[in-house]
Amino acid sequence: MRSDKLSWPAARWLLAVIVAAVGILAMPRLQYIGDPLAIRAAAANWINTGRIDVPEAVALSSGQRGQYYFQNPRNGRYYSKYGPLNTLSYLPVLSLEKRISGTLPLYNDGTVRTLLLNCQNIALSVVLALVLLELARLYCGRPVPALLWVLAGIYASFGWNYLRAQTAELLQWVLASCFFLFTLRLCRSRACSRWLFAAQISLVLLVLAKGVYALWGLVWLAVLFGCRCSVGVPRLRLRWWLTALLPLLLGAAVVLMCNYGKFGDIWASGYTQWERERNFFSGSLWAGLSGFLFSPDKSIFLYQPLLLLALWGWPEFCRRWRLEGAAVLLAFFLLLVFNSCTINWGGHWSYGPRYLLAVLTPLTLPVLLWAEEGSLKPKTGWAWAGMTVMSGLLLFSLWLQFQVNSLEYFTYYRAEAVLNACGARKAAEELRGLPFGIVNYQLKRFAQTDRLPHFVQTASREVTPTASAALQSELLRQIKGNWYWSDDR
Repeated sequence: MRSDKLSWPAARWLLAVIVAAVGILAMPRLQYIGDPLAIRAAAANWINTGRIDVPEAVALSSGQRGQYYFQNPRNGRYYSKYGPLNTLSYLPVLSLEKRISGTLPLYNDGTVRTLLLNCQNIALSVVLALVLLELARLYCGRPVPALLWVLAGIYASFGWNYLRAQTAELLQWVLASCFFLFTLRLCRSRACSRWLFAAQISLVLLVLAKGVYALWGLVWLAVLFGCRCSVGVPRLRLRWWLTALLPLLLGAAVVLMCNYGKFGDIWASGYTQWERERNFFSGSLWAGLSGFLFSPDKSIFLYQPLLLLALWGWPEFCRRWRLEGAAVLLAFFLLLVFNSCTINWGGHWSYGPRYLLAVLTPLTLPVLLWAEEGSLKPKTGWAWAGMTVMSGLLLFSLWLQFQVNSLEYFTYYRAEAVLNACGARKAAEELRGLPFGIVNYQLKRFAQTDRLPHFVQTASREVTPTASAALQSELLRQIKGNWYWSDDR
């Protein structure tokens, strides 16, 4: 295997500098609305009053019953319906805001909070990148390809949006990456107690952030049995099993206690009061699977193009690292099937397949085999042509992510709402057939040159001239830049 001039310590520093620099230069000037606002409101109220619930007036004015806050049937109080770790993660930033500003409103889209939240995201982005680099190191002995894999995985994919958006997804992405790193290292070392404990903590924290990750307990059990049954592994004693499972059981007890305190029932999830989600598992499995695979707004292949190249590497990856490959694939299929069965498989207003964000980067690990001498290395003209096409796809995806990040987070949905409000149904359907980045690009060009997007041209044929003019005016009003250092509004 060839040696790179760049050492691993130097690669870590270089990656940290690149990610921090991109984070600073590409900071958003707007806050992400919706779920994170409710989470931060609960954290702010905790700092101000010492209570983990929120005032009734705040909960009732924030949306429909159960949309953001769950009313505990035992005490009548309103609590954030999201995992307790999400609330805890905002306490340092909001405490600092209160120290700087002197006050701490529950909702605040001011400059100080936005800047502090951006700084938190930059720090988490650096941590994420370094964890992914260590994950890549397990399968690639050369720093340069590993570094490029990390950068392509987070910037030439929909993940870049979540590096900027002030949401809980980035924290979950970091914790999930830690879980994979420690679990796959455990697969290598078998009974190493250090990786055993680290993976347990990561999984418990993940479940405290979002309960659905409890499904990965099955991944953990599969890895434990795989280690136990591996050829040449010494007999694992009862003490080892207690070390492996007791922390998870204690973590489960903490989760159940939190559920009881917030929702009045240890088995309550917080997602049962909103009328829109009351029948949570009434979705179509086929609709969810086909959407995650082929839809223009949620396809994992469109929004994480490295997966296209990884498909060819998975057979070889599983041949070399059977247990590790099985762990990653099992984690992916558990989330894929679970979310596909739910009524809200794609998320409401969100970008890309966000419910699968935490597992898609490990799913691209076989790409690293291309960097190894003699393993899936392009040796023919067709192979080189494939690599060239893949490089072009990554550059195109990077361009798409730039277009998405340059405008307010929900521009796509706001444009769709404008079309629907004007009765332009065919135009709205045409818009839904386009990726977010293409829609944003056409809207930006419309604002700069008055060149109508094709879906607006379609709308103008559906509605009256007066309604078409009003539609165009409203679309222009919805186009808002989202770079912190830019004066473009």
